[in-house]
Amino acid sequence: MTLNNSIWDIWIKNEALIPFQQVDEIMERRSKLGLTIAASGFSAGILHAHAVGSLSPGLPLGTTIATVGLLVLVWSEQLSISLSAIVTLGALYRVVAFAIPPTLLNFDPDAHAVRSQIVLQTGSTKDLVGVFYGTAAAFDVHGAQIALLTGLPIDDAYVFYPLAIGVGIPLLALLAVNVLFRSIDLPTHSKRIGLGCAAILAVVEATTIQYGAAPVPVAYSALFLAAIVFTIVSFLPHRTWEFLTVLALFSAALLTSAKVPLLLFVAILSVWVVVDSVTSTQHPSPRQTPLTFTLLFGVLLALQWMYITEFFSFGAGALAVLTKLVIGEAATRTPPAATPYSKGLLEKLLGLSNILSLLVAGGIAWLYIAATRLSNESVKPLLAASAVTVAFIIPNLVFGSGPGFQRVFVYAVPFVCALIPTALLLALNDNHPRLPIPYIPQGSAIVCGAIFLLVIANLGSMGATPDRVGGHRFYLTQSEVEGKHFTNAHISDNVYMDMYYGDEVVNFQRAARGPEYHQYTVPHSWGRPLLSQELLTRNLIAQQYSYVAYRPTVDVYRLSGGRYRLMWDPGNVLDKHYYKVYSSGGSNIYRRPQ
Repeated sequence: MTLNNSIWDIWIKNEALIPFQQVDEIMERRSKLGLTIAASGFSAGILHAHAVGSLSPGLPLGTTIATVGLLVLVWSEQLSISLSAIVTLGALYRVVAFAIPPTLLNFDPDAHAVRSQIVLQTGSTKDLVGVFYGTAAAFDVHGAQIALLTGLPIDDAYVFYPLAIGVGIPLLALLAVNVLFRSIDLPTHSKRIGLGCAAILAVVEATTIQYGAAPVPVAYSALFLAAIVFTIVSFLPHRTWEFLTVLALFSAALLTSAKVPLLLFVAILSVWVVVDSVTSTQHPSPRQTPLTFTLLFGVLLALQWMYITEFFSFGAGALAVLTKLVIGEAATRTPPAATPYSKGLLEKLLGLSNILSLLVAGGIAWLYIAATRLSNESVKPLLAASAVTVAFIIPNLVFGSGPGFQRVFVYAVPFVCALIPTALLLALNDNHPRLPIPYIPQGSAIVCGAIFLLVIANLGSMGATPDRVGGHRFYLTQSEVEGKHFTNAHISDNVYMDMYYGDEVVNFQRAARGPEYHQYTVPHSWGRPLLSQELLTRNLIAQQYSYVAYRPTVDVYRLSGGRYRLMWDPGNVLDKHYYKVYSSGGSNIYRRPQ
């Protein structure tokens, strides 16, 4: 028996060869074990989350247990079964995180769902507002189309977006590994391990639950960014019109989906050209094709920001945007009746454990591949893509300025998750040229074990879930939703609520017919019945509002200038000066005496 490219042909154990049939039986038992662990762990997580009405800690813990089963399944070499199971977990993980909360997560999805509802009701985008998304409304139009085709309410139809992210991100990570393996000589078994491990990492590490499940343009556009990178890589060796057609479609998607992806793509092409120029010995100047694409998409970026959306105008507007990105927002003063909410250092590290561990492992993998395989033409664009997308999160992660790193980290996930298992396999193979460790079970265990350590780090990221204990929620509870329905149905006057409660939408048809402020992703209290300074300064009663809604179960409030814990109890004060006309447990409605 000779050593070839499959573990099915040889099994080294106690210096003896195991018969082929016995190896087959071992692999089959291992695949069944993996599926059982994955299904049981994830089902337990779903049941716990549903029973307690909270995503944390059941869903992250159940998903982590499920990934253990998936790693066993990948190790069994049942490639088609394991990849199907991985993609299914990615989809269900996001859909469950979307479905269990009674409302959409955070501010942005509500605003976009209102915009989609407007498109659905009017049949056009002329009533949409916003400097960028008023023109680049592909996300909102797509949401309206999904609702129209499925017949679902707009907030339920938005489940398509986390579903697409849950399926698309693991598949894109798998495709990235496949691109890296095109011209890298590795055994077939090693490549199968690399494909499976990259997809598993992408399932768990597609940012936190909040932005993995929240339907926002940034997360959705990450699919188009990765797809267009792979389209460019595929076009270079083939140069066919089919790839140019696909490239044109993805270019249109980048233009109209979000502000960030086209900018990142131009940066990726630029870094690719520089790397190609430095490393190429046969061509002393950059090859014409990457340089041509860089110039072309640079022009598209200028058109998008300056003319199509007028988001980035000349002169003072450009300076204002750059200043905000570099130095961030101005500091705010501490209010007299509230304390700013801030996490301790350990809590921050635990909350970011999945991102930080992935960045460290990805950085080491990037350096190893760059040092050993930089001359490989398929490697250069993926190294450029991972470097640019990771660099984009650094200003906010380190300095607190620029775009939120938890939000834009999704752009880096497909590339970084592909680099880590690839680098591990290359290192093992490079250090054992005669008998590569990935041929034997111990080598596979090393790779899968390293991936499992990164998966375990996701447990710490429970601190970043949208409903963690002791923190702030990014959705309304059912009793809070009932309180808003009561005010909509029975009170014609303005009902003043804290900023987050008042901005969250529970009736999208009503909001679509209402004022334009329902379309804004960042709420403000000007001209709206939203409480902010009244709570921060303890002068609520002095305002003599006719109706006030108060949530007695909230610990951390999202108000103007950030998140705060109040130093006083508005409920006690309202009980003394107002009549309580409604209570659902999570929402109390008060009326001022006449």
